[in-house]
Amino acid sequence: MKHFDKTLRTNLTNILKEKSKEYNFPLLNAKLYSQLTENEKLNVNFITQKLETDKAELIYNSEKISPIIITQNHIIISERKIDLAQIEYLKTNSSEQKLVRENFDKMLAKFELTKWNIGLQNGENIEIELKKGKTYYSFYHIMQKLLRTKQYWN
Repeated sequence: MKHFDKTLRTNLTNILKEKSKEYNFPLLNAKLYSQLTENEKLNVNFITQKLETDKAELIYNSEKISPIIITQNHIIISERKIDLAQIEYLKTNSSEQKLVRENFDKMLAKFELTKWNIGLQNGENIEIELKKGKTYYSFYHIMQKLLRTKQYWN
């Protein structure tokens, strides 16, 4: 079992690295752990150690006191650890989407979105905000790939 766990961890790390290359990380607000400054690493390490979670792999909004941290088993939002297995869906914020559609051309609208809603199995909905464009879409595609690889999503 240990070999399988190690193989899966290695596979997940490689997936995160591949996806980050597709989006040309580091982006303005999205970085692999290895791309963080020393101060950002100290902040991220403090949070992951305090919450007793696995190593940070990918960080969004690293310049903030409370960044969004993705590990192989959790996502940390506002210093709250959420098991990836609890994520039921990830979708655009409908009120923001409506507002953007009203104010932008259809082709440009999708590049103006900044908010994702993360639905948990317990019915809770968590809203996160990211930079628009590549940062916004990279989050969805990376989470989708991670959750599918772990077989939490189809």
